[in-house]
Amino acid sequence: MIKLMQGDCLERMKEIPDGSVDMILTDPPYTSPTVHAFGRKVVNRLSDLAIQEFYFSAIKKEWGRLLKPNAPILVFCDDVYSAVLMGLFYEWKQKKKI
Repeated sequence: MIKLMQGDCLERMKEIPDGSVDMILTDPPYTSPTVHAFGRKVVNRLSDLAIQEFYFSAIKKEWGRLLKPNAPILVFCDDVYSAVLMGLFYEWKQKKKI
């Protein structure tokens, strides 16, 4: 069964029971908020994306709570942002959670 929930993901995820999610598939506009926050048309450096680390740290905590054991996470992102995500989720990869 698929249940679509609309709203702030950090708030709505709190409504989902622990260990009940089979898979996470996401494609948010990772660099858009950063580009607009800095008034740039493009991301020039990886450090420009550091502002989003806080956001994904909070999401990572919720995903860890929600996912069933060995459930996959599929995240679409550009080549620049992939380094930020791999850094955040490196410990999960080492534990073979992703």
